[in-house]
Amino acid sequence: TRKTPDLVQVCYGGVFAASVKSIYRQDSKVWKRIEDLLTRGNNIEEGHFMERSWAQLLAKPLESFQVKALRNVSTGLIMQEAGVLGALGDELCGGCWKGDRYLGMLPRKAARRRKIHVMFSYCTEPLDWLEQYLHGFNVASIHIVSICGVDVKGAPSSAEIEMLPNVGSPDHAYAHYITTILPRKLGANEDDDSVVAFMKDDVNEEDLRQSGLSAKDVKVIDLESMISVASSSNGFGCALVPLGTPIDSISAYHDKEVLFQFETGAIKEGSKSHRNKTDSAEFKLTHKNLGAFFESLNVTRKTPDLVQVCYGGVFAATVRSIYRQDAAVWRRMEDLLAIRGSDNVERHLFAERSWAHLLAKPLEPRHVRAMRKYATGSLNQTEGMAGVLHKTQLEEYKRLAAIEYRRWAKKQRNKPVRYKGADYR
Repeated sequence: TRKTPDLVQVCYGGVFAASVKSIYRQDSKVWKRIEDLLTRGNNIEEGHFMERSWAQLLAKPLESFQVKALRNVSTGLIMQEAGVLGALGDELCGGCWKGDRYLGMLPRKAARRRKIHVMFSYCTEPLDWLEQYLHGFNVASIHIVSICGVDVKGAPSSAEIEMLPNVGSPDHAYAHYITTILPRKLGANEDDDSVVAFMKDDVNEEDLRQSGLSAKDVKVIDLESMISVASSSNGFGCALVPLGTPIDSISAYHDKEVLFQFETGAIKEGSKSHRNKTDSAEFKLTHKNLGAFFESLNVTRKTPDLVQVCYGGVFAATVRSIYRQDAAVWRRMEDLLAIRGSDNVERHLFAERSWAHLLAKPLEPRHVRAMRKYATGSLNQTEGMAGVLHKTQLEEYKRLAAIEYRRWAKKQRNKPVRYKGADYR
């Protein structure tokens, strides 16, 4: 008998909590009627109807202004005959502004069951933690590549260890793994949805600063979450999620035209943060910019105007996403990154900004339009996070700050003043 608004909550999965007050807010006859209806059988349509009814029956109805606000934020409804019929949707590929939410993501427990291959680029830090870190995951293989000319310390007993020439970049080890190691790791009946996690033993603060980031600008997601995102429609998940500030939110997506103007000349030549720890080579420039480097990979697949970038060099991708690119592209990347010399430093910076572009599912034109409409601009510079989309929310921040101030001021007015042992208001 209780009236409900035009927008109602739905809780999928059948696991939830409610206060006793919420339960008894409904007439007891409603619960009795539900009990009677659900006694007809086990797997019946009433069960699916009920799953979509619990939240509507138990949650507090939205106020009219909340309904209006949600409709303003939403760009429409998901119209289909089954599943999440009627859910409010958006055009940002399921909510992918930060690269950590896409349609078709696996639940966390299901992500642990997804078969994964672990590729680890090793330099100097002990790996005593790795075996416990991977405990509970469906790990098909672990391959550790030592890139700094030193023996691996603390590797899991099941890991295969390989020594590569000291050319100074985890990116070269990743490309080598794709071209040479992964094909023999995959079984004859390997599922294309298997995930490869690309990891390394160090993501340091100075590396982030060179990208225009600091530790407070990013959120590091765990392996479960990374596999979940990679298993989505995007086929790729990055370990570092951009945050920005409360006033200026930054995206995982970049304007390709501006991004391709990224150059390394602004980074001090010989910067220690971009050398292999055992590499004495000085910094040197051979490619004009990222665009020139990307063109040299001979990528034939067309990409949209907005592309994802994953900073930090730790990510996961499905086997399907890896083999979506022509094998010649991966061989070319391996060759470019294998050249021993000082210019490999800049190639590392270019490769870091290329992995997501190469592995993630390209945005559809409608998603590109929605992203540009949502963003207030892109970072128009040739260094750091060149081309990154951002959304300035200064007016919204001022509005929320004003609300908080009014709440604080009201509390101050209502606080009692103690004078000579008595409270006065």
